[in-house]
Amino acid sequence: YNKRCFRFFDVGAHHGTYSALIVEYFDDYSGQLFEPTPASYKKLSAKYGKNQSLKLNNAALSNFNGQAQFIQYPDDPTRNGLSGVGREVTFKSEDILCDVLRGDDYCKSEHIDSFHLLKIDAEGHDFNVIDGFEQLITAKKIDVIQFEYTFKHADIGIPLRRYYEFFESRGYKIGPVRKFGIDFYEEFDPRFNQYELGPNYVAVKLELVDRFRRFTAG
Repeated sequence: YNKRCFRFFDVGAHHGTYSALIVEYFDDYSGQLFEPTPASYKKLSAKYGKNQSLKLNNAALSNFNGQAQFIQYPDDPTRNGLSGVGREVTFKSEDILCDVLRGDDYCKSEHIDSFHLLKIDAEGHDFNVIDGFEQLITAKKIDVIQFEYTFKHADIGIPLRRYYEFFESRGYKIGPVRKFGIDFYEEFDPRFNQYELGPNYVAVKLELVDRFRRFTAG
């Protein structure tokens, strides 16, 4: 992206670790950060509340607007997420309500018509976040989407094939992140639906795929 302003969304920002990589790497950037956990949002605000290039939102993203039940794990807040995914019984948990926003509607309200990266860490609800950006993705206004695919997807019945078909029909190619680059799927094998294959996948617009096939010298 050279000297262009790098525009990104960090969904499930937690304490801002992922956003910090972008802030460090790019001189010019604009970010929309979303973190529904109150304690994590407080730390995120302490870190980036004065950064005029980042807009912080104490909310979750999904494919609807409103409120929803949210599961908190006080001993490990990286597991926090919207209900619907089964509760992890080996961890102490508690329920709260959180605000939920639909991506396309949020972008309209903020006058955002395109951006470069959508990073999602939504603890099993990643596809719902993507579905909330359906209009922008169909119009190919988002270059790259990074999402997690874990065992939590089994609880809400979303196999990896659903991601593959969603993106393929809209002019994107997906694949898991490997040490050598993105291992893009040319065809889909049902064995890819195994939930332990993740956790991180990337969907890239077809015209940008060659830039992502290999990003190290290995």
